[in-house]
Amino acid sequence: RTINLGFVLENFSFEQFLNMISPMILHAGLLHLSFNMLWLWEFGRRIEAKQASWSMLFLIIILALVSNTAQYLYSGSIYFGGMSGVVYGLFAYIWMWQLFDPVKGLGLPGNLVFFMLFALIILTMLGLDSIADTAHIAGLLCGVLYGAVVSTISRIQRAVVKKAN
Repeated sequence: RTINLGFVLENFSFEQFLNMISPMILHAGLLHLSFNMLWLWEFGRRIEAKQASWSMLFLIIILALVSNTAQYLYSGSIYFGGMSGVVYGLFAYIWMWQLFDPVKGLGLPGNLVFFMLFALIILTMLGLDSIADTAHIAGLLCGVLYGAVVSTISRIQRAVVKKAN
């Protein structure tokens, strides 16, 4: 299977954009929704305490686009939902700030990092059809990449300003 990027760009619409992010709104029940919203609150409050709300919104949209598109491309099905890919992306984003620019104060306790990674491994190994494993992994990888790049840029900018003064 190949993706014709020219065709995609020519036919892309706002409605298709909404279709690409809407799975993060759909959940398999109240427990699933509650669990994801608790993680969104936990990670979101850490990010918004140190960074602008608009950057948090942008991050959520990017993570939803990447994780949902990866899940669709891997599974070939539109029947999935949840915000776990975004949650894992937010987790990874904070984790990368902790590693690449710890001065900014975005950090996670070591046991939480272990728990999130261990849970991802266990969920993936279970191989349950009802779990969007690809969305989890794609969200994590996108968060790692985005967090590493943005935190490195922040650290470099601070060093340049410090050197100029």
